[in-house]
This record gives sequence, structure tokens and C-alpha cells, in this order.
Amino acid sequence: MCSRRFLPTLGLSLALCCFVVGGYYAYLGATNDGGYTEWSAWSNCSKECGEGIQTRYRRCEQPAPGKYGKDCYRFGPDKDQKPCFLKICPVDGKFSEWSAFSQCDKPCGGGKKYRTRQCNNPPPVFGGKPCEGATKEEESCNTHVCPIHGGYSAWSEYGPCSVTCGKGTMTRTRTCTNPPPSNGGNPCVGPASETAECDKGICPGKEPQEPPKQDNAPAENVSNDQVVAAQKPEEGAQNTADETVQKPEGIVQEQKW
Repeated sequence: MCSRRFLPTLGLSLALCCFVVGGYYAYLGATNDGGYTEWSAWSNCSKECGEGIQTRYRRCEQPAPGKYGKDCYRFGPDKDQKPCFLKICPVDGKFSEWSAFSQCDKPCGGGKKYRTRQCNNPPPVFGGKPCEGATKEEESCNTHVCPIHGGYSAWSEYGPCSVTCGKGTMTRTRTCTNPPPSNGGNPCVGPASETAECDKGICPGKEPQEPPKQDNAPAENVSNDQVVAAQKPEEGAQNTADETVQKPEGIVQEQKW
């Protein structure tokens, strides 16, 4: 057994020993460099369709760095990522811009003009939703009242002849009432009346006289014998006239009576 006088010395030695050993291990812990754990499993893809990202992690816990030790970044990052792709994403359709309005379908009296758009910006693909909304739009146009151009009615019957005998005229008319011009419309084009000749026959007292008959045929159509025969009476008549002139005056008067 140890002497009692050595007991205080032993206790102090043990305490000193523990202090030194503890300090040594504390020093080792404080100056210990960190180390990474193994990588974790990859996470799920960040997107259900299209290109996403998968991530995995590791921790600086094997061992953990001491107070005065080096951290784990000298070995690289604690996070790792990679792209992932599960499937093509459905693309919902979107409308293009509206087109310009078309020409009005009526010049007056209230018409319509139209414009359109298409579901192609982009079109729906891979199960995407179609465009929502109208593809055609209409608008009122040319709402002013239309001008009405005049039109003629049918011709009337001809009126009475302008004379009771001989040649005259008769007239028929038409009116600009089918329809009448209105709202700035054009008047009717063409004559409103028309005349035609009429004949009521020869007027009394103006019957035409018959031309005198010619006993003697033209010379070119008569033979020489007929010419001689026709000249003989004329010669006899000339002789009779000479005889009448040669007779006394009283006899001539008697013949006149």
C-alpha cells in the first residue's frame, strides 16, 4: 500500500494526467478535418412533363469538421443535380391576332363586316386544350338608308288620234313611279311619252282625181299602120275646122246654138 503521504501526489498526478489526455483529444477534435457522407438517392424529377431536374445531397458529417479543422468543400459541393425528362408536355392552344375586317357585305341599309382569328399560336398538341373563345367576329356597317332609283311604270294604251281624217299621231305615256326616286336616288332614264302615226282615212272633198286616160299608145308600142290610122282622123278634123272657119259667121253662130 501506498503511504498516506503519497496520496495527495497521486491524485494530483491523475488529475494532471486526465487534463493532459483530455486536452489532447480536445485538440484533436478541434483540428479535425470534415468529411462527406455518401450521396443520398436522387430525388423525383422536379417536373411531371418536359425537362426537369433531379437532386441528391451529401453531408459533411463523416467526420464533422472541428473548430479549427477544414470543412468539406475542398471535396466539392454538397449538392448534385442532373436533368430529367418524363414525357412531352401537352401544349394548350392559343389564338392568333384578329385579322383586319372584311369589306361590308352591303353598300347601304345595314350590312355586316367580319374578322377572324385562328387557334395556331400555338396550336394544341400532345393532348393540350383547344382555344377558348370565338374564331369569328362581326360588326355592323353602312347603316345609312339606301337611295332608291326611279323606275318607269308600264306604257299606257295609246290615246286617240290627233285628227279625225287623214294622217295624224297618237301618244302613250308612262310615269316614273315604279318606284319613284327617293333618298337621293337617280331619276328615271328615258322618255316619258312616245308617239306613233295613225291614219283616219281620206278626208271628205279631198278624194284624189283619176289621171286622164290616154287613147294613143306610146309610139314605141304601136305599129306604123296604127300611127297612120290615128293620124287620119286628125287630118279630117283639121279640114272640118278649116271649113268651119270659112263658113259665114251666122252659120257658125247657129252651130254654137
